[in-house]
Amino acid sequence: MRKRQHSLLIWLALSPLMLVILFPFVVMFLTSIKPRSEVFTYPPRWLPSTLRWQNFIEMWQAVDFGTALGNSIVVSLGATVVVLVVGIPAAYALARFTFSAKRPFQQFLLVTQMLSPILLVLGLFHLVVSLGLVDNKYALSSFMPHLTWPSACGCYKAILARSQSNWRKQL
Repeated sequence: MRKRQHSLLIWLALSPLMLVILFPFVVMFLTSIKPRSEVFTYPPRWLPSTLRWQNFIEMWQAVDFGTALGNSIVVSLGATVVVLVVGIPAAYALARFTFSAKRPFQQFLLVTQMLSPILLVLGLFHLVVSLGLVDNKYALSSFMPHLTWPSACGCYKAILARSQSNWRKQL
């Protein structure tokens, strides 16, 4: 019973914070389903007089959202595949084998995680421009992994090293 009271007190204490965090999202959603005439009224009306779901269809068509969504899916799936194809073998090698460049490679991964991503983006953008690949979603999906594979490789290595020690215990 004591544990339940403690949990209830924590939820009561965190409820105002939860309301503050969720408030902008609620306002954003309510604004998105208001008629256009009610969006900029003063004083603001929090609840719409009528629900206008048509706003989503109009926005989808006005900004060609379908194409943007398709491009995002192609880029994210392509980047994910590249990170997995490059990161998992590298992590396996780091977790399983000893080789002369292991320590420098691990330090390289650590330094690239500590750098500001904007430094890497500037260099990658210069490379993309020099190769003439600006405005190409396939180029973007092949260059985006350069920002994430060092941290992914570190995570995979930790998982593989831990699972390797578990395998040894089971044998």
